[in-house]
Amino acid sequence: MTRPILIVTITLLAAFFSSCSKEARLKEEIIGTWVSIDYIDTLDFISDEIFEKNFYDGLMHPYTYEIKRDSIKIQYSGYYDILTKATTHHLEILDDKLSIDFSIGTYGMRQQEVLYNRID
Repeated sequence: MTRPILIVTITLLAAFFSSCSKEARLKEEIIGTWVSIDYIDTLDFISDEIFEKNFYDGLMHPYTYEIKRDSIKIQYSGYYDILTKATTHHLEILDDKLSIDFSIGTYGMRQQEVLYNRID
């Protein structure tokens, strides 16, 4: 009876630690400057909590973000912050490619999946 419990416990711990390491990898990999493949759009992840995005006014505007598993929670925190709400989006990084699905919408972003290339 104790052997099956031990096997299940080890399996659950392995799954937990592998998901934590994936989050840590994503947090490290995302730092840097990303330019959209299809549009004039730049995201500059300057720390593990803040990124900046170019806006129509020609300035970079700040956002806060949090990565959990394969999702990114984004909150606009710039000059035009009036009742903007945080939104969560699917995130994927593969080598020097970043994909964020903004289909549900978020302040200042196109309402679609956007693909980015790393430039630094």
